[in-house]
Amino acid sequence: GYSMDIVIAKRYASALFDIARETNRIEDFLNQLKETSNLITRNKELNSLFSNPGININDKKNIIREILLPNTSPEVVELIMLLIDKNKVSGINYIYVSYKKMYYEYMNVRVARATTAVEMTDEEKLLLEDKLSKKYSCKIIVENVVDSSIIGGVYLRVEDAVTDGSVQGR
Repeated sequence: GYSMDIVIAKRYASALFDIARETNRIEDFLNQLKETSNLITRNKELNSLFSNPGININDKKNIIREILLPNTSPEVVELIMLLIDKNKVSGINYIYVSYKKMYYEYMNVRVARATTAVEMTDEEKLLLEDKLSKKYSCKIIVENVVDSSIIGGVYLRVEDAVTDGSVQGR
């Protein structure tokens, strides 16, 4: 399908977020969007299913509905159905990312991007989150990005503040 306009993705995410807030399912929706997005973007069989013009759109919907339904809210499933109708199912990732931003703002969470040469362990992430959460007095979630051009240390970017403790090889 065609790629989705960020503005449209935000609109979908925002509509979903409103429902989530009213029904106390903000976290549920976040997890479901993440799973659904992973499923749709990473699953080769599903990808070829969606891009196959020979398969009837209702068949596509029924297949995905069966995969999602046991553990996905009807609202999220409906959104996917709408995306299939509009041939924009690949846009689910944009919607997930927009939703996640809204979730973080709502929860007063900031994201710290920690760029390291080697992948951080969960324990290291937790320690860093703890340290940063105290420093910035709000909840911090560490997203680890691996970049082998960094020789050692951590290059940290906390949304607006940058703290650099890395040694970059030239």
